[in-house]
Amino acid sequence: MASTEELDAAYARWRYCSTEERAALLARYRATTPFKRAWKIISPKAECAADCERRLAHALWFVRRMIDDEKSKQSVANRKKLIEKLAKTLRTAIDITNQLGRVNDPWVVATKGRLREIEHYWIRACARKGGPRKKHSRRYAVQRARWLLEKYGNRPPTRDRLGKWHELARVLFGNEEADLFDYIEDDHRARLRVPPPKKGRSPQKSILVSWRGETDHD
Repeated sequence: MASTEELDAAYARWRYCSTEERAALLARYRATTPFKRAWKIISPKAECAADCERRLAHALWFVRRMIDDEKSKQSVANRKKLIEKLAKTLRTAIDITNQLGRVNDPWVVATKGRLREIEHYWIRACARKGGPRKKHSRRYAVQRARWLLEKYGNRPPTRDRLGKWHELARVLFGNEEADLFDYIEDDHRARLRVPPPKKGRSPQKSILVSWRGETDHD
């Protein structure tokens, strides 16, 4: 049996595959444990089974690709360190040019503007307060799990830690011990277009607050 990496690499060429190759690829996905677990949770009707197979295989492949992308990116701490080093270098260059009496040179003025931009936007963006940053792979797993259950499941998904929505999201994410419930709550609020509940305010009251922020779409 092919490894997950080999299977995902084959799926990445899906659009270039023939009908026979696509059928063979889906058959290989059906043999994997995550697919079997997800299929059992969704329990799609016979008339939509073929479409559900393709959508489920894509979801499993895409979440793993997002996780790999996230692992390859620089950490926030390392990025902040590099940006602070860049800002320090620009300050040194500006100080030296001031000592040389070249204060009004166009490139010096441009460098000062760049330094202000770095200090105001970049460093602040890397020093956001609050909890850990949201992972796109987790958010997508939650969104796709809800969509699969809504489209192919026998019952609509419910916001329950022990419910099918949370269970399926964990399977898509590749870690059935992961806690994705906060992402489920975020997705629910985004669809209602309401902000997160503030401290001291009950969740029921916060739902009545209107919000004009942008929402995520499938």
